[in-house]
Amino acid sequence: MILAPADFKKINTLTRMIKTLKDQYDVYTAGYGPSVFRDIPFTNATRSVETEMSLWDKISRHCRYIYYKLTSDWERRYWLDYRIVSNDELQKQNFDLVIVQNINFLPVAFRIANGKSKVMFDPQEIYFAEYDSNKEWVRDHQPRIVNICKKYIPQCDMVSFYAQEVYECYKNFCHIQKHIIATSAGYFHDLQPSEINPEHIKIVHHGIADYNRNLHLAIEMMENVDKRFHYYFMLMVTNYDYFGFLKDKARNNPNIHFLEPVPTDKIVTAINPFDIGHFSIPPVHTNYKYTCPNKYWEFVQGRLCVAVGPYVTLKRITEKYNTGIVFDDFNIETQARQINSLTPEIIKDYKLKSHQHAYELSAEPQATKILNGVNSLFN
Repeated sequence: MILAPADFKKINTLTRMIKTLKDQYDVYTAGYGPSVFRDIPFTNATRSVETEMSLWDKISRHCRYIYYKLTSDWERRYWLDYRIVSNDELQKQNFDLVIVQNINFLPVAFRIANGKSKVMFDPQEIYFAEYDSNKEWVRDHQPRIVNICKKYIPQCDMVSFYAQEVYECYKNFCHIQKHIIATSAGYFHDLQPSEINPEHIKIVHHGIADYNRNLHLAIEMMENVDKRFHYYFMLMVTNYDYFGFLKDKARNNPNIHFLEPVPTDKIVTAINPFDIGHFSIPPVHTNYKYTCPNKYWEFVQGRLCVAVGPYVTLKRITEKYNTGIVFDDFNIETQARQINSLTPEIIKDYKLKSHQHAYELSAEPQATKILNGVNSLFN
């Protein structure tokens, strides 16, 4: 059973997990929406909401919620928030292994396992410090998350981390029984690096347009970048006000362009004609310091020279494989200076390094690690 509070078809890591396991195991899924695999059984694990309750139940729930919060009874407070309607149905199925990808469903996974199934946790974030720069999150949510981490992660039969640095972070926070390291890299694409026009070197950033991404800093960076560089945004608009702000801010710079977004599975081929993949969002909280987003792996598969901020994990990977530059800091003047130092010859060499390591830095080798890890639980 793969359990996640998500629409499975929208989460690439869940799709890859299913694909990795489904040929050797009977895979079932439970969450908010089925996967892209029609032959994989799905159970709708809906969360109880107040609209389904009577007025008396709502008042009772609210009073208990306040009491549990005041007494720091995070376990009981949790079950007020995360009561899974289909929990009884899932418990009857006697799974051999329950895989859960989100900390908020980890206690649910143990309820389903009910002492009969093994549990594997696949964290995609450093949950206990996910938004630790946000005072409201620290006050209202961190104690609950810390409680779940310290109580349930040590009970997991296996934990899969996307980077060694993330494992070290968790290991220093709570006990880990057994673990594997498997990155969240996307599938291998059989492409060639594109040719570079020295007078029109193309930088690309793809992702969502939202305030917390601070994409306007890239526009400010371009004010100090040589005219031979052009910056292309390929953005999915989640905040139209911010998107309008970006376009207005870039209006007087002819070297900044906005492209239509493409479907997720078309991103790699869409960015292949570009030269540099840029990602440098200031790490406003601890979780961001260890970020390793999908776009990084897509830059490599697109055979680009990567240009990234000094995030802990991305710095190690980029320097190990020599696929691009790591900025000295998140200052836009620093980034502009380092981009200006790139010649077509240097960029070409980095693009060739991405090409050389594209398979190694893809999902296929990671799938082997995951499959071996799961198999080891039953040997």
